[in-house]
Amino acid sequence: MERRLSAIVAADVVGYSRLMERDEADIFERLRVLRKEHFEPEIERHHGRIFKLMGDGLLAEFASVVDAVECAVSLQRGMAERNDGLSADLRIDVRIGINLGDVIVEGEDRHGEGVIIAARLEQLAEPGGIAVSRTVVNHVRHKLALRFESLGDQKVKNIAEPIAVYRVVMDAAAVPAAHPRWNTRHRIALISLVLVLLLGGSASWRLWGVESLRQEVGKTAPASTAPQPTTVVAAESASIPGPIPKQSTPEQDEGIPTIVVLPFQDLTGDRAESDLGKGIAEAFITDLATFPEFQVISSTSAFAYAGRPVPEIVKATGAEFVIEGSIRRSGDKAMVTMQLIRGSTDRHLMIAQLEENLQDPVALQNAVAGKLRNQLGGMSGVLRQESLKIAEAKAEGDLTEYDYYILGHFHWLRREKELAGDVWKKGLARYPTSVLLRCKLSFYYLNNPRATELMAEAAKLPRKTTLDEWYYHWTSSVVEANLALSSADYERATLEAKAAIAMAPYDTLSRTDLSEVLIRSGHLDEAVEWATFAMRNEPHPLRWHFDSLYDTYRAAHRMNQLVKLAEVEIARDPPALKQWYDLLGKAYWATGQFDKSEAAYRKEGTLPDPPAE
Repeated sequence: MERRLSAIVAADVVGYSRLMERDEADIFERLRVLRKEHFEPEIERHHGRIFKLMGDGLLAEFASVVDAVECAVSLQRGMAERNDGLSADLRIDVRIGINLGDVIVEGEDRHGEGVIIAARLEQLAEPGGIAVSRTVVNHVRHKLALRFESLGDQKVKNIAEPIAVYRVVMDAAAVPAAHPRWNTRHRIALISLVLVLLLGGSASWRLWGVESLRQEVGKTAPASTAPQPTTVVAAESASIPGPIPKQSTPEQDEGIPTIVVLPFQDLTGDRAESDLGKGIAEAFITDLATFPEFQVISSTSAFAYAGRPVPEIVKATGAEFVIEGSIRRSGDKAMVTMQLIRGSTDRHLMIAQLEENLQDPVALQNAVAGKLRNQLGGMSGVLRQESLKIAEAKAEGDLTEYDYYILGHFHWLRREKELAGDVWKKGLARYPTSVLLRCKLSFYYLNNPRATELMAEAAKLPRKTTLDEWYYHWTSSVVEANLALSSADYERATLEAKAAIAMAPYDTLSRTDLSEVLIRSGHLDEAVEWATFAMRNEPHPLRWHFDSLYDTYRAAHRMNQLVKLAEVEIARDPPALKQWYDLLGKAYWATGQFDKSEAAYRKEGTLPDPPAE
């Protein structure tokens, strides 16, 4: 039985029976058109998939809870437009519920508590509204420009524990920067308004700009001890709601860094290139947001800051890092440049330049986003290294849970186990309810009863963030798989491993580590797949990656395939060339090609040592 963590959207029509009694043929046709022209395209555009259709509703699955919520908001806005001007008896109103939880996969269908809760939330939503679980709010509050209003704990059918339910405040949702239904006349009117403001004097322009920025602050500002101006949320109507209190998110409380990715600037003056720049940034945001170690502001909110000075963006969002880039076209090639900026100092930390074929814009977007994702994300990525520097510069009293996690992991990757354990122990003493630090200490105590005790404690504590949830699944899998053979539950270990990978599909170290769990549980084909993916997507592979790759292929009896893999990678002249020759020497030896093995080792001896891990 396969399980996975998914965001489930449940939607149905309010008063379906009443509508059908009034005019069955008309309502049936209107619902068919709504599904084909509105619901199905929006769900597909947000990377979702409908897995069940009922007469008056549907169930859809999303890999990203951010996509699920953005899709639901777009669906309800579209319904409001379609209902505008209609009498009450002609309106078609929809209720939507969203839950993030564990689901059972059965072919194309989905079952389990995660689906049931989404359906129960939909029943609690108001007509034209969206109801979500606390898990959803915790995952998206810092990423989407939306407000959530608590409806309290609700007892629902077939669910033992009450569910904390929240309402998405639709009238306070941010308006997308470019609404898909805007026509040319609307755009000209907006441009004319901006020109009037510009020509009318710089004071008017500054006032308009400051107010716009203040509205954005209300959507994304983190908790801070410094005084903040009163903030409001942009409204869809002329009636602006009053100030809302600042709210910190669990991620901000834990210290997880926030990242803003701006649309990549068009340096060619070509409209297609401008759209391409936005497409690259959106694809990059989507990929980077899969790493639980970061808070990535959604493109809807981030693109509103295009052209703003970095200090203003940092003040509005609390961002630790700002990423900007540009595109320059030359013939059939596109040169993409990216800059990573430290928010607190406005200092450029890194410049990446990539040249890609321009013939297929979608392929270009995905290729660039993937390369940038691999460079910046993961355990050895640039963002992790910069976060380490920030933590190292802090006084002991200013360290967050995330800082202790980062500092200990630095020692762990360098095989300085005791130093890592000391850091995590100090962190847990300071943050005694931390799930994250309990998980890290469980790795330290692996194969010791203390590891099981720590995970039992973590199971009873609230997992406040995606990082907590991810590490809980990861660590549960490893601890379970490393118990004595007589007591290890390999099925549970495998399910936990797959849940961790589903939450962070591009993280290379977790795939490397958890491929060993799959070997123990007998899932050899998947183990090879995970280890190979990790190696091919890790720009700075560690000895850990190479050892795991060798062990995985050996366990699966695929050493001839490992030889071919190493030969292909060496032909590409990778940065870790010395380690690849060492791996090739081992693979040749294991397949009985002793002369080739000795030649590979001789070549390895002529190459420089890799940088210290």
